[in-house]
Amino acid sequence: MSLTSPDWRSLEHAYGDASDIPVLLEQLRSPKKNVRRDALTSIDHAILHQGGGYSAAPAVAPFLVELVADPSVQDRAPILNLLARLGEEHRWNKRDLKDAMFRPHASYVAILDQAADLLERTYHATRAGVPVYLELLNDGEVAVRREAAHLVAWFEEDRALVLPKLLAAHDAEHHGEARAAIVLALGVMWRHTVTNGEPVADALRAAIDEAFRSTDRVLVIAAAIARAFSSTPPDEATLHVLADAFIDGPDTELAWCEGYLGKAAGDALAYLHRRGDARARPLAENALATIAAEQRGARDAASRFGSLASRALETLLEMYFYGGSTGPPWSAEQRRFLVWLVENGALEVMLVDQSLRQYGLPEIADLPAALGVAPAPPPPILTRSSIAPLVAELPDVLLDVLPASDVIDLVEVSFKRDLDPARLERLRALTLGLTDHVDGRAAVARAAMRLAAEGALLGTRFRRYLFHMFAVAAAAVPSVSEEIVERLLLAEPEVFEFTDLEPLRPAIVSLSDAARLRVIPKLKVNSFAEPDEAWPFWDLVPSPSMAKKLLALMRGDDEPFFLGAGAAKAVDVLAAQGAEAAPLLAAAAAKTKWKPRTIAFAALARLEGADLAAFTSDEDPRIAGIATKVSKGGAIEPHDELALGIDPSSTDRGRRPKGGVVGRDGKPWRG
Repeated sequence: MSLTSPDWRSLEHAYGDASDIPVLLEQLRSPKKNVRRDALTSIDHAILHQGGGYSAAPAVAPFLVELVADPSVQDRAPILNLLARLGEEHRWNKRDLKDAMFRPHASYVAILDQAADLLERTYHATRAGVPVYLELLNDGEVAVRREAAHLVAWFEEDRALVLPKLLAAHDAEHHGEARAAIVLALGVMWRHTVTNGEPVADALRAAIDEAFRSTDRVLVIAAAIARAFSSTPPDEATLHVLADAFIDGPDTELAWCEGYLGKAAGDALAYLHRRGDARARPLAENALATIAAEQRGARDAASRFGSLASRALETLLEMYFYGGSTGPPWSAEQRRFLVWLVENGALEVMLVDQSLRQYGLPEIADLPAALGVAPAPPPPILTRSSIAPLVAELPDVLLDVLPASDVIDLVEVSFKRDLDPARLERLRALTLGLTDHVDGRAAVARAAMRLAAEGALLGTRFRRYLFHMFAVAAAAVPSVSEEIVERLLLAEPEVFEFTDLEPLRPAIVSLSDAARLRVIPKLKVNSFAEPDEAWPFWDLVPSPSMAKKLLALMRGDDEPFFLGAGAAKAVDVLAAQGAEAAPLLAAAAAKTKWKPRTIAFAALARLEGADLAAFTSDEDPRIAGIATKVSKGGAIEPHDELALGIDPSSTDRGRRPKGGVVGRDGKPWRG
């Protein structure tokens, strides 16, 4: 069916007929990122809402395959992710749920059963793209390779074709998360092989074992998950990796469990439990108990504690109640678990009541009566929240008597209250002091990675400083990638005063030139800041090549305020190259606006022999007048620079002098 066919109107998705789908598919080729993003989100919601099973889905799949096959299409990785989830809906429904690796929630099962025929057709429409997906394992874009590896794993019928390609891609792949995606895909291949009674290839087993010996934690966890799907029970080392990951697994860009490997490790433990491995459930129980013991009282319901505990609780509820009796009456094991929930304050778990209801269980407030036990006692008066105001006053004592992870918790809680500059400075010193210790560096690394993933949750001014503070601390930890430091710096790039930027210097200095170029232009100061305050990072423009790149950024219309404060240094560095700088300065002067434009034009006018003919008819009379004067043999003079808002007596030509600017006619300039 073509995109112009009237038959789209006869198909349905979650919100009505599918006549809007062709336009959305065309928009996936748009050069505008927000148009592509909104179109993909609309398609996703339309065909996968509440479990999918809509008649438009099998018609959409071939067009998505066509899009990912076209290298000129942007955002191919999220399109591959959508294709994978289209196939997953079928995968969930295809097998006996007791034997499935990643099962749908019980509430989805009825929906999936009712739509079995549509899901089958959607699966085969997605499967038709297998040759394309295999080619994309060698794509130049990491995200595309990562998503392609995840997608090809699920087509069991094509395992003989897919496995050799995955093994070849594994040998060629050097990016950590893309390699982890391949290892996870090999684990699925292992299961396909065992399920069909075929011998396991030595190369498959060797690739997973190699990953398990890696020093990369993501690779090790991926290998442990892959081992869980083998035909034999995993060894103790594998189980312990799964249990540790379940407690505090890293957030990644992997498609598996939306990137959270802790959830994927929990699913692997649940799978082992369903396969009769008696070791799995005690490990999961211990994980939930550990999370509760370490994090109880440290954060509110929207916190990471709530998220971690919710995932652990979901896994254990599945182990105890999925597909069986939800009581009452409950079995002795089920009752023991529910009593434990009551005694350990499960009210702190985010969305606990919703999780319980999905398994037909009473809400947490009603559980004590249903079980015939006393409700949990109220939390103690002395909590981490209640002592948070003291944290900044006792940095040395805290570092001496508390584990580093507890100090991190207390620092974060402190940012929920108002902080004066002195207290903020002590918190910075406290956090940076952690990096002097081995366990402190590990705690800072974990916190930095978590905060980088939670960047969208920023709220107040003080939360902004928390992220910036951890960027500086993370920059002092060798194991933290500069990508994490960059994310923390840019999670909220606007500060209130120029003086708030100076504490970020150690983090920015730690970045490579390429990362520094990405970060510096995006940092900005609240518009209420004094315009003559000093921009602190001019000395971090290390070379003429960096200056050229910064001036290239001046040509766009995005955030010109940064270069109003900082372009002067870039201009000076570049102008020192003489005539070679003229073309770029001319382009910057022609295509920018406001202060960056006058800075670039003044630098160009000062270059001997510069061609200013293009500016003699400029719409800005100041620029046109100076260009005409210089073109006739004159020179730019101090009063000309003053007219442009540039102080010729200052080495900082990006700053407007205090007291205003007086033009050539002696009148104040208000431009």
